[in-house]
Amino acid sequence: MIDFLISLFVFFLLLYLILKEDETYIKHYEQLRRNLKFLLITSVPVLGICFYYSPKIIQHFINLLDDPNKVTILHPMEGIITRLNVTLSLFSLYLVFGALICVYIWINDALYKHEKSTFLKYIILFLSITVIACIFGTYVIIPSSLYILPKLSGIDINQMYSLEKYMDFVFGSLIITIFAFYIPIFISALIKLNVITKDQFNKSRPLVYVFLYAVLAALTPDTSGVITMMMYVPLICINEILLRINLL
Repeated sequence: MIDFLISLFVFFLLLYLILKEDETYIKHYEQLRRNLKFLLITSVPVLGICFYYSPKIIQHFINLLDDPNKVTILHPMEGIITRLNVTLSLFSLYLVFGALICVYIWINDALYKHEKSTFLKYIILFLSITVIACIFGTYVIIPSSLYILPKLSGIDINQMYSLEKYMDFVFGSLIITIFAFYIPIFISALIKLNVITKDQFNKSRPLVYVFLYAVLAALTPDTSGVITMMMYVPLICINEILLRINLL
């Protein structure tokens, strides 16, 4: 995660510097350069805000356990490392969506009216689905996983968790949930780009949904299928809702 964020930040910085120095394309890319500059400048206070609130977020996830005392710190650096990992995970959301909005503003003048509307709908949809997936993952998937997975071991023993490993599990579960909830948007994009038609999708819908279940089963660590089904049902609901409101 740290390597990815550093690479992403350096990429935006280099892109800004290149656009700043290249006089040939400076006029065409001036708007993008200004947007990237704003993104880079605001990254500092946003990073500070993420760092400030990271302990509260860590404590919130610890409280999801039936006994918060099950989480322990195994070495002196574990607390600050975990805090930094959580900070960077939150900051990555800002960079990704910030970059997406920068690109939208940059290409906005070159788009037709219906293209602008579609692009904006998808940005709002991505942001909304991310929030919904985080809420669903936090209050449904993670608590269910914490209850079901230890039961599957069949070992009657007190459970203890390293803080770093526990937060890795939490954010791993959230990432899987978010990507699972993105699947209907990817299906929507394929139809919008005419890679597949709506009629083709409707004819092969049962096969598509079986394939989606197989993908979820491969992503989730639950061998009983309970957690997989808990993610599968809302995913199908989101897909059907998008069909009904003609976003697909």
